[in-house]
Amino acid sequence: MKKMRTDLALEAREFSTGGQGKELPGVSYEKQEKDNVKVETLEIKNRKAGEQLGKPLGKYITISLKPGWMQDPDMIRAATGFLGEALRTLLPKGEVFVIGLGNRYITPDAVGPQAVKDVIVTRHLKKNFPKEFEQMRSVCALAPGVLGITGIETSEIVCAVCDIVAPAAVIAVDALTAASTSRLCRTFQASDVGITPGDGASNARAALNRETLGVPVIAVGVPTVAAAETLAEEIFGAQAPEHAQTEDFLVTPKDIDKLVTESASLIARAINLALVGAQDLAELEGVF
Repeated sequence: MKKMRTDLALEAREFSTGGQGKELPGVSYEKQEKDNVKVETLEIKNRKAGEQLGKPLGKYITISLKPGWMQDPDMIRAATGFLGEALRTLLPKGEVFVIGLGNRYITPDAVGPQAVKDVIVTRHLKKNFPKEFEQMRSVCALAPGVLGITGIETSEIVCAVCDIVAPAAVIAVDALTAASTSRLCRTFQASDVGITPGDGASNARAALNRETLGVPVIAVGVPTVAAAETLAEEIFGAQAPEHAQTEDFLVTPKDIDKLVTESASLIARAINLALVGAQDLAELEGVF
C-alpha cells in the first residue's frame, strides 16, 4: 500500500478506512461543529491501531476552519477558543516550556518561530517578583533554529534547556505536512504524543516526546505544505502520470506569507489562552 505523506492523524484515519467512516478497532472518534469551526477528536488506544495509522498512541484534536477564515473575526475567535481549550485539556499543571520548531528564513517552515515570539513568557517575572506573579503559571519560550543554521540538532538544544528549566510539560509548535491541499493553513492539530520534526516532509529529525525529554510533550501545528504527488492526484485523479518525478517536491499556497503569519498568530493566542486563561489574557496582551 502506498504510504501517505501526512502529519495529520485525521487524514491517516481517512486513508486507512478508505473514507467510509468505518472505525478501526482501538480508535475512538468524535466530531462537533460550531461557529463554522469543526472540532474532531481522535484517540489511538492500542499498538495495532497505531501501526495501522502509522501514528503514536495518544489523543489528537483537530480544529478545521472554512476557506476565507482570515477575513472572519468570529471564526478566528471561535477557533482560538477551541484550540486553547484543546491545549488546556492536554496540559498538566506546572511550568511550561514552549518551543517554536522550524526555519524562520523559509516561510512555510516558519510557523513555530513566528508563533513563539507572541507567546506571553512569565518565568523571569515569577523568579524576580514572586509575590506579584504568584498566581501566574511559569512560561518560557525558545525558537532553537534548525541544524543547518546552528550546527546543533534541535533535540540536543531542547534537551539541554529542559535539564536546566525542568518544566512540567513542553509545547512544541511546528509546521506540518498534509495529504490534501484543502487542509493547508486551515487545519490545526494538537496532540499529546510529541512530535518528530520534518517527518511528514521526509526529513525526520530526532523525536521530541516524553521518552526523549522526560516530560509530556504537547505538539501543535498547522499544515503549510503538501506532497507534489498529492496535487497531481487531485488534478488528474486516477490518470495521474506514474512516471512523474514528484516525490522530492512539496507544494504550498501562493499567499503562504500571509497564511503563516495569521496561522502562527492564532496558535500563539491559543497557547496564551490555555496558559493564562481568558480572564487575564486581554489585560496581559496590553502589557507584554
